[in-house]
Amino acid sequence: MLTKALGFNDIGRYYEAIKYYDKALAKEPNATDILHNKGIVLTKLGKYNEAIIVFDKIISLSRASLQVVPSSVLTSTLDIPRSPAEAAPAIGTISDDDYEEERAIALEAGSLTNKITIR
Repeated sequence: MLTKALGFNDIGRYYEAIKYYDKALAKEPNATDILHNKGIVLTKLGKYNEAIIVFDKIISLSRASLQVVPSSVLTSTLDIPRSPAEAAPAIGTISDDDYEEERAIALEAGSLTNKITIR
């Protein structure tokens, strides 16, 4: 399921990708990596309200298990800081490599801005 979702995502067939992400989530409803990918695709489709629901679930799951929330998850609901030092108070401690990887994902998704705003 996930392989098909990723494949459809890669070729820009986002509605088909969502269908397979949903099938994968039916088996693993709390898989944050799958939720993250679905949220990014929903953002690409302009379905921002649905994406926020997905990203909020990731944040809730991450808080419950004390995981660091990837910065790319936050970019759909928050502005992202320019450096890991600026991000640390909002999302926890991350390495420079992790930050750059998540920043690259956010840039690719077209949802990156330059400051953080917490609601």
